[in-house]
Amino acid sequence: MEGAEPFFLEAKTKRKKNVGALLIHGFTASPHELKELGHYLQKQGITVYAPLLSGHGTIPEQMLSIKYETWIHDVEKALTVLEGSCDEIYLVGSSFGGNLAFLVGEKQKKVKGIIALATPFIFRREKVGKLVLSGLRHIKLFQKKRYPKRVQNIYAKGQRVAYTQVPLSSLVQLLKVVKNSREVLPEITKPVLLIQSTDDNVVSEESVNQVITRIRSQKKKVVWIPHSIHVFILDEKRHMAFHEINSFIKRVQSS
Repeated sequence: MEGAEPFFLEAKTKRKKNVGALLIHGFTASPHELKELGHYLQKQGITVYAPLLSGHGTIPEQMLSIKYETWIHDVEKALTVLEGSCDEIYLVGSSFGGNLAFLVGEKQKKVKGIIALATPFIFRREKVGKLVLSGLRHIKLFQKKRYPKRVQNIYAKGQRVAYTQVPLSSLVQLLKVVKNSREVLPEITKPVLLIQSTDDNVVSEESVNQVITRIRSQKKKVVWIPHSIHVFILDEKRHMAFHEINSFIKRVQSS
């Protein structure tokens, strides 16, 4: 898909240490949704890499054979791109990219912090959604996406390069990523920043509470973005999130 390519942005200014940010896109999305954030962090002296996860950015059929372990491997492999030139790295995950960040980040020595943007540990209407999925996936391969009008208008501006339909078998793999990321929360000791919209139509507000109460990190912060869509890094108040991400990285560096 045009615009779905991975991107690498070398820091324009230098910090005391070479800092890198690995940006991980959301489910059925692409690095395109992280581009503006990437350019912002580059200007702050942070080298940025945003990989394209397996099965994404081409055609939805490519996702059908992908297992969740492959996405974890994708993130681990992408880290090696930054490790060669960066002294410390921060994982920034959009939606399920944040789940992947939690699964990988604690085990990697150079990773100094995890930043999760609208990351689903608990979905809205989760039980009903799982029941519907269990029935649908046996009678069809794909489900067309449906968005609230405001979300449609934002995406129509070309700010997101993503599939317009969801491979249902891949949703099962997504749920495995979410389940496994829940299970590792008590193992998390590295600094964590959680950012979520107050109007997120995908992720429950309780999702944030579950993370904050279960991780063992001494440095942890929650930021709420008012009146924004699920992928708030594309919405009007995105610069509020950009500032919080940069400030978090600065605080961790100075501690």
